[in-house]
Amino acid sequence: MECGIPGLTKTELFDSITSPEVQTIANQLSDKGISPYSIARAIAFAINEPDDTLISEIMVRPTALS
Repeated sequence: MECGIPGLTKTELFDSITSPEVQTIANQLSDKGISPYSIARAIAFAINEPDDTLISEIMVRPTALS
């Protein structure tokens, strides 16, 4: 796999935001993120494809933001 593009993902990254304005926005979006497990499943799928198969890009986004 050459490129993985995860969309909004529920991680501890939101906990490190120090700006009150950005934290407010992050709190509004955090429940809409996709789980890290879903991202890992997509990457595992690409990695486990046969040698004659190339998945060059995967874009994974939460359905709540579609």
